[in-house]
Amino acid sequence: MEAVARQSRISRTGRRDLRQRGGDYRAKDLPASFSRPIALSALCLNDTLDDELRQELLMPFVTRLAGSADTPKIEMMRAELMLKRTAAEILAPALARSGYPEIAERCRSLRTPTELVAIARCLRSCDTSALHRPLASALEHAADAGRHWLSGLPSEVVFCTFSAIREIASLEGDPAVETVYRRADASLDAAIDVGKQADATGRDVVAKRMAAAKRTSSTAAHRGEALAA
Repeated sequence: MEAVARQSRISRTGRRDLRQRGGDYRAKDLPASFSRPIALSALCLNDTLDDELRQELLMPFVTRLAGSADTPKIEMMRAELMLKRTAAEILAPALARSGYPEIAERCRSLRTPTELVAIARCLRSCDTSALHRPLASALEHAADAGRHWLSGLPSEVVFCTFSAIREIASLEGDPAVETVYRRADASLDAAIDVGKQADATGRDVVAKRMAAAKRTSSTAAHRGEALAA
């Protein structure tokens, strides 16, 4: 699967290079009406998923972004929700399967995101002879997300959260990678339900444009087939 190959390449770059490449995902050039944390998470997913899964999971968000920008408090709530769900639903299962049930339980029962700093430290202190590098790296990314949460930087929280998700996907391998990204998509879906929602007019306009684009594409394809015949 394309996603797995992409994960392997990203894992090899290391955390520092990944953070430098984060500039490619910054939502600063998006319309002001878009929620930055939500848009950034969607952009990360868009760059990572294979075509089929991208169409299924991300297309519904296209009509929900305009008008979703909210106050700094709400944007941080969204980022925190995505981080906590990632810790509980993606990091914890991977930790449990790798033989760290107590650390997994700590991820499931987070009270504040900053607890991830201590959790990552705890994993580092364990016997690492059998520890998969992506798992350790994922916890470090999550810890960074917790630090950014404390600093009030929701977009940084989201980027580090997604970096953790990609590390777990590379650890899981092809059979389970789709499950990891479906869980990431579910956390994005829950986050966009917090605060302001896209206005109905904007959703209608985008939906109509998408439908028109599909019709144009379909017509062009039929014409191509006719000419080929």
